[in-house]
Amino acid sequence: MDKQKAQALLNKYAAGNCTAEERLLVESWYNQLSQETEPLAGEPDWELANKQIYDRLAFARARSYRRSWLSYSAAAILLFLISVSTYLYISKKNTSVQYTNDVAPGRNSAMLTLANGEKIDLDNLKSGEQVRQSHIKVTKVSGGRLVYTVLDDEANSNTNAFNTIETPKGGQYEVNLPDGTKVWLNAASSLKYPVTFGPKQRSVELHGEAYFEVAHNPQKPFIVATTQQQVEVLGTHFNVNAYNDEATVNTTLLEGKVKIAGKGISAILRPGQQSVLTTQTHQLKVQAADLERDMAWKNGDFVFKNQDLESIMRQVARWYNVEVVYEQNAHRDVTFGGWVSRAKNISAVLKIMELTGNVHFKVSGRRITVMQ
Repeated sequence: MDKQKAQALLNKYAAGNCTAEERLLVESWYNQLSQETEPLAGEPDWELANKQIYDRLAFARARSYRRSWLSYSAAAILLFLISVSTYLYISKKNTSVQYTNDVAPGRNSAMLTLANGEKIDLDNLKSGEQVRQSHIKVTKVSGGRLVYTVLDDEANSNTNAFNTIETPKGGQYEVNLPDGTKVWLNAASSLKYPVTFGPKQRSVELHGEAYFEVAHNPQKPFIVATTQQQVEVLGTHFNVNAYNDEATVNTTLLEGKVKIAGKGISAILRPGQQSVLTTQTHQLKVQAADLERDMAWKNGDFVFKNQDLESIMRQVARWYNVEVVYEQNAHRDVTFGGWVSRAKNISAVLKIMELTGNVHFKVSGRRITVMQ
């Protein structure tokens, strides 16, 4: 690729007209360039450059690197652009995702179980359609969201009656609770809550992952209970990841203040902090949160930062509702970093990971086989 064509590709990227593969390759290479300790200068070593692209490429997020990307030298820019054409040729020979089919991404899908045991498939509930439950009105609104409305003060008599909303693998849903609290449920999660909250506190039970925007009420603390811990707040925004197949329970605070409590543990979180509770040892630590990574699912993305393959594939399995199996010689300890939209088919996620050359996949029905 000559200098003129290289500049054209650069202009194409800046204008946002690149294909998904071109964009991801550009961002991935610059992710790697930003970690170099020495600036690039002199005549490029093309063989080494192409080897670096193949050996070190990982899918990367433009939002994190766009500013540092623009500050790099013209030599570095040209090195990548001229190398891209060679890499695209190499990658076609070295990727081996095997397809008998593709798998579509998850969607808004959930099952609502009322206190009387009645089950309502929310996929079949039309937008604007209502369900009445004693002194409560439940309305499905556009975009896959449930809104609860308390019709009169007698609704407080329902504080011992509980509803449960469950998302399947490949599903997500948003719920507006009777007090105005908003909850976003990730895939394979459930939330149990009273038909109306009592006079002293607002308690819900979570399995899986959810993001909460709690309506402020100093007189009635909001409590999220999981198997391992309780999160107590007055009014705040936070995320709880408490899947049974994960080794930790992670609580990430975006706004306000929360108290984490459990058997022999206690911690106060402030905005930008995260508590990590190890389920086997029941040890709790507080650390700085990575909000981009931890909130990616709610924003419609996957964001991985030096995450191991098995952790990534657990997320993939939940969102695409697939089974993941590993061949005996598969490299489970490889790590990846970067971004890909959750709106893409599963092939987009797998192909990008395959570009590293460290892992390969076979897709058959809803089974994903991880290969060396």
